[in-house]
Amino acid sequence: MHRTCAELIGISGDVANFVDRLIDLGRCEAHDVGVRHPAVDLGGVQTPAVSGAEVLVGCLAMQGRLDGVHLRAAALHHLLDCVDGKVGRYGTALAGNAFDVERALARCLSEVADRLRDVDMYVLPADRAAAREAAEMLTKPLYDIYNDHRDVLRRCVTLIAEEDASKGVEPLGVYQYYNPLRGLLTLCGEEHRWVKPFL
Repeated sequence: MHRTCAELIGISGDVANFVDRLIDLGRCEAHDVGVRHPAVDLGGVQTPAVSGAEVLVGCLAMQGRLDGVHLRAAALHHLLDCVDGKVGRYGTALAGNAFDVERALARCLSEVADRLRDVDMYVLPADRAAAREAAEMLTKPLYDIYNDHRDVLRRCVTLIAEEDASKGVEPLGVYQYYNPLRGLLTLCGEEHRWVKPFL
């Protein structure tokens, strides 16, 4: 799914696969590095040690792959992982409602950008400016992808839902708990003014 979506926005499948392995297989100190941060054990308490964005950018540099296309692939990877989490949690039916798809994409954009930029919580002395610069190297392509390829991202949500359905993810997830409320609000003309539990 990552490879297909990457190719739809002009990133080569090989680049997408390389970045996916780097992030998903923990080859940069932590699984999901970028939005997760390598931790240290402080007397039985795990706490973030350094910026995950900085570690990911450093890994790409060490591999000789610190360029725009690899940064775009990393940003897309984290955005799609977030959407996959929402579809897994809230059901594959999410992909069938354009309003829900837009809300999920917008929420994931915000969540991923916030995690990448979270540079003030680390216990090890670090250059905050370098951490912020690394975060910006990943958030800029994240926003560019969101703004320039929204139609492709909508299609990717459908692909994610189809893949999750083949893995046995239920169509409704927690939707079943708020669908009666949604129907009531629609009758009252409030369809697009209510707050959904996951967004």
